[in-house]
Amino acid sequence: MSTDFTASAKWISEEYRDLNGTTIEVLEEPPSALEFARLVHISRPVIIKGVDFPALHRWTSDYIQEKMGDRQISVAVTLADAITEGPDGLLYFAEPLVEKMTMTELLRKLGPERTDSQEIHYLQSQNGNLFSPNLQGSSEFEPLTADVPREVPWCSEALGREPDAVNIWIGDERSVTSIHSDPYENIYTVVQGEKQFFLLPPTDSWCLNERLYPHATYRRSSLDNALELVPAASDVHPVRWSSIVDPEEPEALPEDVLPIRVTLRAGESLYLPVGWWHYVRQSGLTIALNWWYDAEMRGMSWVILNFLRNVTEVPSGNEETLPELLVLAADINPIDIISHLPVMSEEAQIPYIFVSSKEELGHASSTKRPTSCVMVCPDLKRKTKKKEGQTEDKDDDYRELYDECYKEVEKLDTKSCRPDHFLVSTYPRLCSTMPAPKAKAASNADGGAKKKAASTSGSSTPVSSVPEKDFSSDHVVTSAGGRPDKKAHDAEQAKIKSEIDALQAKLNVVRDKIALATKSGGPGNERRAALRAELDSIRDKQASNKSSRGKQFDQMKAIQDGIQKKIKDLQAAKSKIPFKNVAEVDAHIKNLEKQVESGNMKLADEKRALQEINAAKRNRKVVEGFQAEQESIEADRQKIEEIKKQLDDPEAEAISKRYEAIKAELDQLKKEGDEAYAGRAKLFEERDNIQSQLKTLFDEKRQSVQRFREANDRYWSKVNEDRARRAEKARAQRAAEEAAKKKEIAERLLEEAQIPAYQAQIEDCQTLIDYFSGKSTGTAVFKSTAAAEKTELAGVPKLELRKVEEAPEGLVARKKKGEEEESYFVASKGKGKNKKNTSKTNGAASADAKDVAPKDSGALNIPFATLSALLSLSIPPPASSADVPRVIEDLNTKKAWFEANQARVTAENIAKAKAEIERLSKADPVSEVKPPNGSGENPAEPAPTPTIGPDSVAVPSEAVVDKLEAVEEDEEKKESESSS
Repeated sequence: MSTDFTASAKWISEEYRDLNGTTIEVLEEPPSALEFARLVHISRPVIIKGVDFPALHRWTSDYIQEKMGDRQISVAVTLADAITEGPDGLLYFAEPLVEKMTMTELLRKLGPERTDSQEIHYLQSQNGNLFSPNLQGSSEFEPLTADVPREVPWCSEALGREPDAVNIWIGDERSVTSIHSDPYENIYTVVQGEKQFFLLPPTDSWCLNERLYPHATYRRSSLDNALELVPAASDVHPVRWSSIVDPEEPEALPEDVLPIRVTLRAGESLYLPVGWWHYVRQSGLTIALNWWYDAEMRGMSWVILNFLRNVTEVPSGNEETLPELLVLAADINPIDIISHLPVMSEEAQIPYIFVSSKEELGHASSTKRPTSCVMVCPDLKRKTKKKEGQTEDKDDDYRELYDECYKEVEKLDTKSCRPDHFLVSTYPRLCSTMPAPKAKAASNADGGAKKKAASTSGSSTPVSSVPEKDFSSDHVVTSAGGRPDKKAHDAEQAKIKSEIDALQAKLNVVRDKIALATKSGGPGNERRAALRAELDSIRDKQASNKSSRGKQFDQMKAIQDGIQKKIKDLQAAKSKIPFKNVAEVDAHIKNLEKQVESGNMKLADEKRALQEINAAKRNRKVVEGFQAEQESIEADRQKIEEIKKQLDDPEAEAISKRYEAIKAELDQLKKEGDEAYAGRAKLFEERDNIQSQLKTLFDEKRQSVQRFREANDRYWSKVNEDRARRAEKARAQRAAEEAAKKKEIAERLLEEAQIPAYQAQIEDCQTLIDYFSGKSTGTAVFKSTAAAEKTELAGVPKLELRKVEEAPEGLVARKKKGEEEESYFVASKGKGKNKKNTSKTNGAASADAKDVAPKDSGALNIPFATLSALLSLSIPPPASSADVPRVIEDLNTKKAWFEANQARVTAENIAKAKAEIERLSKADPVSEVKPPNGSGENPAEPAPTPTIGPDSVAVPSEAVVDKLEAVEEDEEKKESESSS
């Protein structure tokens, strides 16, 4: 691509971008045919919402699988993108392998359960697989065609034709379409999923580096059935394709190329005009449809599209060409000799670099004389005939070094770095790529290096003399706790930023002056262009005004001529009539009539007077016409005055003044440009000095941020370490407390387990035996039925019981009726008329409790505690004194059983306690601790007493109650008899 065409193409691209921007229109509903025709005329992508057809509502994975069933479809299978390296190391345009499979198999390969195979499956047949006029037979997707319209009505009406092809696309995030353009008007609709489009207009074709690649196709290997790339025959025409694999990668496209990024979601459509470049990705499983309409080739649009792509010859994609590199000496005096070269290099997109002196550049070029500039063109070799026995060119030995040097130079930002920075960072590596000269040349170069140094006189590229700041200090303002002070850091950053902004403003002013001097852009030249454009528009307006003024002058002259003619005619008419106005005529007529009426006139005089009266009346009409003529003349004069007022238009006068002001401003800009051009060397020096100061400030800003970040990291690292230590200490303390608690629980469990089993029951049995045998008197105390002592819970406040104050001295508290506690209650059947309340008080009960069996009856009164003890041992209480031996026998049997099983149960309790202790030692500290006797605090209820001798018959509880009631009645009768 020539330099001139590149500059022209870039201008066309920038012009298109300035006029159209980098955004596209979004329509909330489909356009009409007329509206879409206008969109086609503009040739600009548009997102269209509200498109509706059955597939948008019905198509899901299950629906498509059900509809397609076992039908075989064509699926493309590849390993990489379109441009792929073949087995011979060359680049090929790779066609995919087309395999037949069912829709279920395809969706399984695209779904989450797919294997980790590197093969990429994509339904992309592009041959009108749904509808096409050229489709032979039925479509592979015949069951789905009922859900898709054959055409887009408003598009077909606007373009005057039906679509060339209707395609279905199914793929996943691995299915990527490389950047390309199509010769179709494209309506693309997403049914399910999401597509990302990377769009470039046809005016950006110049930057896509199209190449010609040989053709190849993927095939299955006969050995392992894996995909392999098979090049086509040599007679197959190469394919023209962009060499940019991923345009979204950094530096893939020039910085001034601004793509349009569009995300198309389900239910949305994209109109993609003919010739637009697009690179397409998708998110997850995506199903889409598109309608291709053949492009209109009449008119200029198609010619311009072909011109933008075919103006230069497309090179082969496998020809290795290295880009050029321009090397300039920085001490050229005067600088005007080479000042045009950087500008030309930037226009041609050729990187350039400054080295310190002409002598060093000559030394690196293996010459004996100073050299101002060197253009390195690796692939432009002289075609000379090789001598006999001459070896091959050794330039390939330097290609790797040249590539490295070229990349380094390309990375340098000439807008923010000063030339002396190039000398320090790049020159040694650059010189290492050049062939080493002879020893004599080396000594000569050394001498030259001693003589020459970078100048700051303004005639060469200057080296900044700004003192470098010391960035080695690690001082960071900290607060009392050692934490870096964020406010102080922000204040420091704000101060540096203010200095940078001030220098940046100065730099912009200097750059504007340089641009004004070199006429290479900038606000000054933009202002000049704007003024010239305004001047041209003013000239057009003035030309239009001049044309209209000429017409007004012609009109005024015509009216003036008419006025002169009317005046001349009026004067001629007035000269023929002796009367000046109608009043004179009327007075003359009245005078003649008065003479005629007097009768004093002669007949001839009277006749003459009558004739004169008639003539005067005729003249009166003529005199009346004089007034109308005069009014017409005055009207014409008024028209002339109005035309004169139009000629004195203030708008036209303002335009003339604006024209003069623009001319004066343009002259001033020209003067400033001339002055800047005369002092451009100083401007360059001032720009470089400001850039050097900016670099220093940016370094200081970065160093400050780095120091603050490191200090902040150190502070938080220390804080985190302290927290970790405290947490570890707390964990250790908790572990110790848990261990102590576990030990305490273990000791308690073991201690409780070592208590002989059934000891309380054995003692209660003996107490009851003694009681019923009459060996003991008084109130018996039973251990097994004693109330469990309430233990205080940790963390729960102790409940303070309410206490009633004691009665004052000398007073007795009076109790309410029935307030006395009863030790027992003997029920009765309610027989007898004079039934009384037979409840016993505590005193009576205690008195009666002393006698087990009264002498005068067989009734037996047993205290409540004794009854509870018997029931806890599962022994029925005695119904009468005669039943006491049976109770004693049961108690002996129960006691014997407890004593027989005491050792065994005690051993079992100890084993359970040890198992619980072992579980606690392994369990989580928060796990619940269960007592060895089950889930309750009270001991488990003992099992019924086993029978040793003959079966004992238990007395029913109803019989006991009846017996007690009978005893009570007898006592009542005795009391009544004694009282009587």
